[in-house]
Parts: sequence; structure tokens; C-alpha cells
Amino acid sequence: MSQYKFGQILLAALVSIVGTGVINAIFMALIAKSGMPPSIALPMGLFVNVGLWVAITVLAISYIIRVPLRPSFLIAMPTFLAPVVTLLLTMFVVKPFLLEAYVVPASSMSPTILGRHVCSVCEECGAPRYGSASLYRPGILGGDDVEMICENFHVTKSPPPDPEVFPGDRVMVAKWKKPKRWDIIVFKYPNEPEVPYVKRLVGLPGETITIEGGAVYADGKKLELPPNLQGLTYVDHFEDSLFSHGPHLWGHVDKPAILGEDEYFVLGDFTTNSSDSRLWRDEYDDTHHPYAVPADHLIGVVSEIYWPASRWRSFP
Repeated sequence: MSQYKFGQILLAALVSIVGTGVINAIFMALIAKSGMPPSIALPMGLFVNVGLWVAITVLAISYIIRVPLRPSFLIAMPTFLAPVVTLLLTMFVVKPFLLEAYVVPASSMSPTILGRHVCSVCEECGAPRYGSASLYRPGILGGDDVEMICENFHVTKSPPPDPEVFPGDRVMVAKWKKPKRWDIIVFKYPNEPEVPYVKRLVGLPGETITIEGGAVYADGKKLELPPNLQGLTYVDHFEDSLFSHGPHLWGHVDKPAILGEDEYFVLGDFTTNSSDSRLWRDEYDDTHHPYAVPADHLIGVVSEIYWPASRWRSFP
């Protein structure tokens, strides 16, 4: 192939990439503006994106290299095969068995992993602190004062700060990892298995879990927090809270969580703003304890926050 032909092919590839990207961006913006539900918008967006990519690539090759459409399609075939193979591997190997990305909507794992949130500065230590964006409305959880948690795990109440709302973290979940204590895991919420939850794994199968004085005990032995969680304490009861549905929560010394051989106990780092094992009710079946995550509900272990870039971090 001559240098001139090679340059033409590079130009055709550039036109294909830029043209497809621009038209697809316009199309996705129109979908977003229309308010179309994700169940329809995502498949439609994928179909249109692939169709535009094929059409623009073939037309670019035909026009720039000046060959008929059919030979242009044959020339482009190697370009099409690689992404198709990648997509199939992602759909049938990577996503089911290796890695999957999730967006965290809620703030129960703050400050470790953030959902949609607002920010301010902790009055106790000066560290950044975070509050759930959904709670910044008058009349919720005690009026205008809303609970926030800082990076040193101080939980405080304050009036709403700057109302700018930041999006939740995007995390990568390793499905091949065997979960261990203190890992952050993604699992199917027992009461609604179609809803993925993100919490910290604290209690292991066969253990009896209790919470006392802010610390967690397994079979009567106090669990030592890893270095990155120093300062974190857990509550075993709520007062004047929407979460309160009894004098004690699961894990209280008077209400221990006794786990079966295939059950786990999970907690959120934002201990006063987390719907976790302490609070769940017996609403879904009689085969597992109401506070437990069954082993077959586990999805994987959070390995890293990959977006936004300023929040990037890896978890051991």
C-alpha cells in the first residue's frame, strides 16, 4: 500500500471517530432532554451508536479512498470485529465474573464512598465533611439542621451549607474476590433483590455480632478497626430518628445478631444515616435472619473509586 493510500485510510478513520462521536453526543443529548426512561434510552442509544459508527465509517472510506460502498464495507470489517469481540467479552465474561462498574446514589458509606452529596467543613477538626443531598430539605430529620460526617468520622448537625450538589462516586467491583471482614461489598438488598446496596462487611458466617460503646464484637471479642477506619464508631440505637422502630437495633447487646452459616452482617460508615443490617425487618422470607445478607446475594468487593478523578482511590 502506498504512503498516499495509508494517509487516506488514516483520514477516513479520523472522520469516522469524530463524526460518530459528534452525532452520537447530539443524539444522547436529545434523549436526555426528552426524559425517556433508561430502560428504553440505553438500548436505543447503543443501537443508534453502532449504526452510526458503521454507516459513517463505510461512507468515509468510500468517499476518501474513492471505492464503491461494498468494498468499503469489506475494508472496514477488521475495524468492526475488534470492538464486537470486546463487547461480547465484556457482556459474557468480564461483567458476570470479573469486574462491573456501579454508581453510588446514597450516602450511607460517607466519607469513604460518597453518594449525591453536599460539602462543608467540620466544626470539630476542620476536615471536609459530607451530607446527603436528599436530606437538605426543611422538615427532614429535625428541621433545617442536617447530619454530616467528616473524613475523621465526626458526625455533626448543622444548617445547610453551600447548596451545590455533587454526584456520587463511581466504583469498580471485583466479582472474583472473596470478601473478608472490613471489605466494602456490593450485594442484593434482601428485601428488594433487584436493588444493589453498598456497605461494609463486618460480621462473618456463624458469628454472633453485638455493638457496644461504638465498637463491634464478634462472639464476645472486640473487633479491631483497620488503620483507615480509626475514629469510626457504630451506634446501636437511634433517638428521634426516622430509622427508629424499636428500643434497640439488631446488634444491640439485648438484641444480638446471630448469623447462620451462609449469612453476613453489614454496616454503613455513616453510622447514623445508614439503612443496614441493624435496621432491616423480617419482610422477605423465613429462610434467613432479617438482619443478614445471604451469601448468594453477594455481588463483589469494591476495589476502587474510579470517578471523579479527584476522588480516585484503591481499596486493598
